[in-house]
Amino acid sequence: MEFIKGGDLFDAIASAVRFSEEDASIMVSHLCHALAYLHSHDIVHRDVKPENLLVQISDQRIQCLKLADFGLAQIVTEPLYTVCGTPTYVAPEILAEVGYGLKIDVWAAGVILYILLCGFPPFVSTDNEQEKLFEKILCGQYEFTSPYWDSISSSAKELILNMLQAQPELRFSAEDVLDHSWLSIEKDMHLKVSREVKDEIEEME
Repeated sequence: MEFIKGGDLFDAIASAVRFSEEDASIMVSHLCHALAYLHSHDIVHRDVKPENLLVQISDQRIQCLKLADFGLAQIVTEPLYTVCGTPTYVAPEILAEVGYGLKIDVWAAGVILYILLCGFPPFVSTDNEQEKLFEKILCGQYEFTSPYWDSISSSAKELILNMLQAQPELRFSAEDVLDHSWLSIEKDMHLKVSREVKDEIEEME
């Protein structure tokens, strides 16, 4: 099996606390490419969280992120009802037990993106009561708290709003996320790296 020596994203978050929009866009792009591939085969992961995302780090920068741990993955042929996942990242339709599908993975990815940009999750219970946490998730109640979000772009916030839609039919798909303009940060960076590599090769010639 492939060895990813950077550890998991949970450890990276604990170390860095928060990431730049550029780094976050790289990670979300890699995650949503993996989710889009799974979803195109009608497979839902059901436990997308930082502990299940492996990172490759080089020169203190995230180079690659890979989705792991498919122990709860399921083929979706009809709505699923089994309550599973990790409380902080669980989608409202799972808690409501109304049946869920592929888009619960996008919800979890939205929670992860929120954490990457500010260092804490969008849904929290101040006294660590799970019932209160679940109430906030069911209502889709969260804020872009000042001053932590003051310097974050409106484009990033817009993407999060579309990923954390409490109503699954209004929520972005993984493909929708990949098409969003905010991820052009990641695309622009790859173009810049490609140009630099090309320039170096030409100089060597």
